Amino acid sequence: LQRALLAGLRVSRRADAVPLVLNVDNPLVSALPGLGDPARAARVVRVLYTQSAVLARHTLSPEESRFLSDDLLAVLTAAAPSTEPVH
Repeated sequence: LQRALLAGLRVSRRADAVPLVLNVDNPLVSALPGLGDPARAARVVRVLYTQSAVLARHTLSPEESRFLSDDLLAVLTAAAPSTEPVH
């Protein structure tokens, strides 16, 4: 899972990338290994990275903007209750 989390940060390997420091005492960060799904954990890490970059007033690259949009949609969709009709 740790390898997947680092792969999730591939968007941050640019020379002008904002460094991301994760606080292991944070409940969200400490829950990442328990997600069990490396792709889902990587999406969460990318959302944390892009959110932190925006809060630091860093201009996102087109790739970072795309990751933020796609990953945020995926995370929110997974968290939202199903809207399919019950039969």
